[in-house]
Amino acid sequence: MKTVVKIIIRDKNSKILVLTRSNTHPIFANHLDFPGGEVELDENNKLAIVRETKEETGVALSLKKIKILFDKKINDYLIYILYSYQLNEIEPKLIISWEHSSYLWINQNQLLKKRLPRNVDSYYKNVIDFLSG
Repeated sequence: MKTVVKIIIRDKNSKILVLTRSNTHPIFANHLDFPGGEVELDENNKLAIVRETKEETGVALSLKKIKILFDKKINDYLIYILYSYQLNEIEPKLIISWEHSSYLWINQNQLLKKRLPRNVDSYYKNVIDFLSG
């Protein structure tokens, strides 16, 4: 069974970190994204989100501050987990990986007003649905 983890990171002003996938990304190129990815065999879910966030943004997360928002079994082969994290600074500068071309800090209302692209990544849509309440 595969597990995918994603995280909503908020800065001190409650702005949410949103990444843009690079045009060379093998799936959903140029789409909006949140930090995260697949859990590797030798790690637990929280360690995976710490690793993925560090790789994709350069941000080091504290395990104690990671909060689970939901987890759900998508089918017999996939579990999806969404976490949240609160930073103590305002719009910190990031070091993004090859997977992403840019990032922005945006308030939740602005994020929810963005139009979802056709064939949107289901993980991204799940975050938007969660934030929509």
